[in-house]
Amino acid sequence: MKIVVLNECFLQNDHIARLKRLGELQVYTDTITEQQTIERLRNADVAIADCFVAPLNKTVFDNTHTLKYVTVNSTGFDAIDLEAAKAKNILLSNIPEYTTEAVAEFALALMLATTRHIVQMNKRVHEKPYEIDPVDTLQLPLLGFDLQGKTLGIIGLGRIGQRVAAIAQGFGMKILAYNRSPKNIPTITQVSLEEVMRRSDVVSIHTPLTPETENMIGEKELALMRPHAVIINTARGKIIDTQALAKVLEDKKIGGAGIDTLANWDKQNPLLLFENVIVTPHGAWYTKETLKNMANTIVENVEAYAKGQPKNLISL
Repeated sequence: MKIVVLNECFLQNDHIARLKRLGELQVYTDTITEQQTIERLRNADVAIADCFVAPLNKTVFDNTHTLKYVTVNSTGFDAIDLEAAKAKNILLSNIPEYTTEAVAEFALALMLATTRHIVQMNKRVHEKPYEIDPVDTLQLPLLGFDLQGKTLGIIGLGRIGQRVAAIAQGFGMKILAYNRSPKNIPTITQVSLEEVMRRSDVVSIHTPLTPETENMIGEKELALMRPHAVIINTARGKIIDTQALAKVLEDKKIGGAGIDTLANWDKQNPLLLFENVIVTPHGAWYTKETLKNMANTIVENVEAYAKGQPKNLISL
């Protein structure tokens, strides 16, 4: 069995040794083009890839004649042409749990940062050290609210969404959630998407990006939010309609936003213009523990496939 690593997966010496026990191994860390991907997968049986960097599209799959299995180094797989892979009988796996804790904790960090205006406070103190004067009306934009007793609305009750709920309950928050298919979770009240948007003080998005969820949070949904409420997105940027979010922020219809992934990563993105919007560079997953989990799970995926018992399979 020939195994080809196309992109950086933070494999350590023990991971490399385990893969070599399964067959011939070739490791790259810089695969970015279709031609590179096709050439490097020539005669490969198994590929390990970053699907958001190395193209895994119809052209690639149509030109990889020996490929039987691909494991990606992420939970998300919206960049893969699933139909093309299925047509070539190529099995696909992701790594669904490797960053659950990191992203969940980061979502709470964004909640605290947006509801307590931590970034704005930090900026002001760096510009001119001072202490809050509660009678100074210029400080009113920095007035926050406690999370205890407030309602958190979660969109998407997968592993991360459930973990966010558990952490938030530790803060004393009430939990509402919307999931496309109901789940039996006694500690969480499941309601419609409209009810989540209408009743929540904080809305946190944890659904995958699919054709059905692209722009699922648009003008109509954002208009339901409370004037003080904030929206947090540590999922995919395209789940929120960027222009619709910019409009409610401009009109001061909501309190702010914490965004880890933009739909468009350029300086023209209107969300970068607002002081009450915290934007981070898709870094919610980025911890030492996550990198270790990534490598471990990828190798476990390949080992399971080699035993004829593939796991973490992606299905259409």
